[in-house]
Amino acid sequence: MQMKEVTYLVAGFFIGSTLLYLQLYVYDENYKTVTESTNYLQRVNDFQEKSHNKVNLFNESLSEFLYKNIKILCMIMTHPENHRKKAIHVQNTWEKRCNKLLFVTSREDLQLDTIILNQEDSRKSLWHKTKEGFLYLHKNYIDEFDWFLKADDDSYVILENLRYMLSQYNPQTSLYFGHRYAKKGLKEGYMAGGGYILSKKALIKFANVLVKDKTRCYINNGAEDYEMGRCLQEEAIFVDCRDGHHQKRFFPLGIKKHLQAEVKEDHWYTQTKYYNVAQGSTDCCSEYPIQFHYVKPTVMYLQDYLIYGVHPFGDDFDFQSNETLPRKLSLEEIIAASDVPSLSPLFVSHQSHHNVE
Repeated sequence: MQMKEVTYLVAGFFIGSTLLYLQLYVYDENYKTVTESTNYLQRVNDFQEKSHNKVNLFNESLSEFLYKNIKILCMIMTHPENHRKKAIHVQNTWEKRCNKLLFVTSREDLQLDTIILNQEDSRKSLWHKTKEGFLYLHKNYIDEFDWFLKADDDSYVILENLRYMLSQYNPQTSLYFGHRYAKKGLKEGYMAGGGYILSKKALIKFANVLVKDKTRCYINNGAEDYEMGRCLQEEAIFVDCRDGHHQKRFFPLGIKKHLQAEVKEDHWYTQTKYYNVAQGSTDCCSEYPIQFHYVKPTVMYLQDYLIYGVHPFGDDFDFQSNETLPRKLSLEEIIAASDVPSLSPLFVSHQSHHNVE
């Protein structure tokens, strides 16, 4: 064999080997990418299906993972006079942790993302304003979000803790969350108006069926939170939102009210609270609180700083890689917790029926 032919043979061998190596390498890299993507999707599915899931997925923190997978639209009730007094401070503090925030008001504001309703700005019209706000969310955002939070412009919400609680539930079940009140005339009670949550399924039922039934939902007037509870009677599960230690996570009064000595027995809050929870010390309160009402703007900034900006020296805050999510609750467990009788004098014993489909 001539030297020239040998040279061509060796060169062809190396060129062919190199091309084969590059092809296999590209295939391997593509395979790795597809595998990583598939693994991620599987982990997301595991998050939905399995209990006590480890969280540090591709170096994501638990809060980052929940932000991407438990999508919450926050609807804040306000009016033009409060745009600068209150609403802007919600936007500057806890709003940034919502997946989307909308303010329901009667006048456009270039600094706020708004739903404009031509409604009277008064407490009397709040129910109609809230109802129209939810109908707007259903029409425009029902396919984008799983959970819908309604709050007042003097509420403060810890979204990470809300997502942590919601991770136990399925948004395709008709669910209603918040601080639960007992009330004569409403067998299941209702949730305090400072902040409550509807699942996707509950909002669909509310918009497509319940709001059109005038025997269930008043058209205009009425106390907003009471009327929402009346609309959802037997059409949603009124979820027990206390934590595993039966401590409350929603605070309808200022936080100082919940920490002070026992409120008088004839106080309206004592009379109406659905669950008997501790009062007068930090035993009242979950370590994962969700919503506080009657929060002044200056206190919003203070709470934001204390929650997200303060770390005791020497403590280890890199704990999220070891945290787990609570297991998913079965429908039977959710209903059983919801149907616990209240100790409130306003509670009337009844047989509960839940049309959650």
